[in-house]
Amino acid sequence: MTPHEAGRTRREKQKAETRTQILESARRLFAEKGYRQATIRDVAGEAGVALGTIFTHFPDKEALLSAALIDELDRDFQRSWETIPVETGIREQMLHLAVEGYRSWLNRSNRDRELLRKICFTQGPARDELKFIDRGAVEQMQRLLDAARLRGEIRSDTDTEIAARTAFSMYLVNILYWLDDYEGDGKAGEHDAAGDKRMEAIVEDTRRFIGLLFRGMGHDTDR
Repeated sequence: MTPHEAGRTRREKQKAETRTQILESARRLFAEKGYRQATIRDVAGEAGVALGTIFTHFPDKEALLSAALIDELDRDFQRSWETIPVETGIREQMLHLAVEGYRSWLNRSNRDRELLRKICFTQGPARDELKFIDRGAVEQMQRLLDAARLRGEIRSDTDTEIAARTAFSMYLVNILYWLDDYEGDGKAGEHDAAGDKRMEAIVEDTRRFIGLLFRGMGHDTDR
């Protein structure tokens, strides 16, 4: 590696570290003060960077909030995989991942959920980052199904890529069907009795879907 390449690598690493520092500061301030009250200047002060540095990474306050939200979702996703019950079968593992995803959505503030809807249907860097996380989820689900196939839990001729995409589609549809219009009390990390009832319904719905996915819908003679 040439000195120029080494310097560029150091700069890229420093830029990534600064971005992470800004996001962590933004998350803390948005949680403490609320999105409306926390200013870009507040975030710069909390992160220990110049105001202009914030705008080098994020063009405006909503872009900063979007990036912080996507980063939180990625962390939630990683935690769901770290806590997966390895001693159980594939059905319970898939249910665990889905439930953790639903809980992440349910425990968001109303503003976060509104912003996520906007990100999903608007072209831009935040949507690209969200798609990257989604693709990662499908790839990890496929590896989980590959392991189940090796253990003999599913048929040896199962197309695990299609199965993983189908399972992830179920997760997204259930969010739209059960949770998209949920408003709750508007606070992050909290949900009311109505949220608890929806969670019970969506878990039962997911159990039935997973059962249907594993049983299949055709007769043996159709295969």
